Amino acid sequence: MQERICQKCQRVLQESVHDKCMFCGEPIPEIFKLSEIKKEKIREKTEEREKKRKARKKSGDGYGGGGGGGGACGAACGSCGGG
Repeated sequence: MQERICQKCQRVLQESVHDKCMFCGEPIPEIFKLSEIKKEKIREKTEEREKKRKARKKSGDGYGGGGGGGGACGAACGSCGGG
């Protein structure tokens, strides 16, 4: 199979629901366009990642500050009152 490379910018084409190069916007040749089934799988994966991100943000897990050392940066750096 031929490698999926944009004819305009010469970058590898990303698997996307859009029928254009994600770097330069050039429409991609018909032979490189993804099937509707593949596009739907990409949409589902994106939706699932977004749900997980929102759940993580809502619960406070995995997003910045507050953990561990007791100071503002969470480290024993001495300048923020930590550790």
